[in-house]
Amino acid sequence: MSTKLSNPWKTAFIILSILIAAMLFSAFIALNQIFSNGTFQEPPSSFPVMEGAEFTVTTTKDDVNYWLEKELGKEQAGTELGYRLFLDDYIYFQTSLHVLGFEVPLEMVLEPAVTAEGNIELIERSFSVGSFELSSGQVFQLISIIPGLPDWIYILPDERKFYIDLQNGISEEVQLKVTEFDLQVNNIQLLLTLK
Repeated sequence: MSTKLSNPWKTAFIILSILIAAMLFSAFIALNQIFSNGTFQEPPSSFPVMEGAEFTVTTTKDDVNYWLEKELGKEQAGTELGYRLFLDDYIYFQTSLHVLGFEVPLEMVLEPAVTAEGNIELIERSFSVGSFELSSGQVFQLISIIPGLPDWIYILPDERKFYIDLQNGISEEVQLKVTEFDLQVNNIQLLLTLK
């Protein structure tokens, strides 16, 4: 009688093992496709010079955080998007990814740098993806598949940074250039040109 009971358990164990192996193989294929299909658009190399009234604006992290919350709220309204971007001692990007039915938190700490054109580069300082160990390039590729990222944010995984095209991204009537972006002393200065 004990041999009859062991056969169903043995069969169930083999079936369970096959199912687990199939799930792991499927996960491997899915992640491999995500990491191998990364096509990234290069940021623009030339910027139009807008003529018009110029205003210098000095602001703080709190004001930028307020603006970011409003703008991201508009972009994410009515969608399943869920990411957060805010300024503190550095710039923080937080979201969660859906991987095999689980929500995996992702957080990046970014350091801003002003480009010669007056745009912003956000250079990766550190990141965490739940308890997974991924390379920096893989994390940028995961971020690139988040739907609804604005088209004026360029992802450059080889350089471990985001390029924020503020000059072309805001509107056709307003050109924005960053002249100072120092989070440590809470000093952010912008040059606005209005047509």
